[in-house]
Amino acid sequence: MSTTPPRPARGRPASRARSTGPAPERSRGGRATAVADRERGRRRPARTPTRGTGTGTGLDRLRILLVATMGAVLAGYTMLVPVAALLTGTGGVAVTADGALATAVPLWLAAHLIPVAVDGRPFGVLPLLPTLVVVALVAFCSRWAVLRLGGRVRHDAGAVVASQAGAAAALAVLAGALLPRDMAVTAPGRR
Repeated sequence: MSTTPPRPARGRPASRARSTGPAPERSRGGRATAVADRERGRRRPARTPTRGTGTGTGLDRLRILLVATMGAVLAGYTMLVPVAALLTGTGGVAVTADGALATAVPLWLAAHLIPVAVDGRPFGVLPLLPTLVVVALVAFCSRWAVLRLGGRVRHDAGAVVASQAGAAAALAVLAGALLPRDMAVTAPGRR
């Protein structure tokens, strides 16, 4: 005959069994609840933070900054590629992937309100709608990064603003250098 091991008792373990005495008064989130829980030997569950804790290492903070910065830059550029393809197609030129990607570069510069000249003539009015979309996109990505870094505006927002501005400035210089010969970035005061 084989014997089976005894099954554990159902319900609460003995260390967490309810006392039979009168229960102390409970108030919602008050001191009486914490005291009563301590007397019973129970611990209150820790609250789960809704924001980032900001206690990560320097590499975690760098990763969050890079994701937010490159996310804003790449999403802004990617949204302009279909617009560039549409503009290229309406000009009577065959639309290619390379052509759309190349045409999106001056559009990205114009969306960031960087003056661009085509054939020596500067754009008279830069488009405002792409600029508003870029501003909203950068604001969304920056908010995400600040919340992930801990939500402390004075402590975390400076790094986010610096990374967003630095990436946009560096890519604007690079894009300006890579423009074709018939296009150029102009200084605002020069004619």
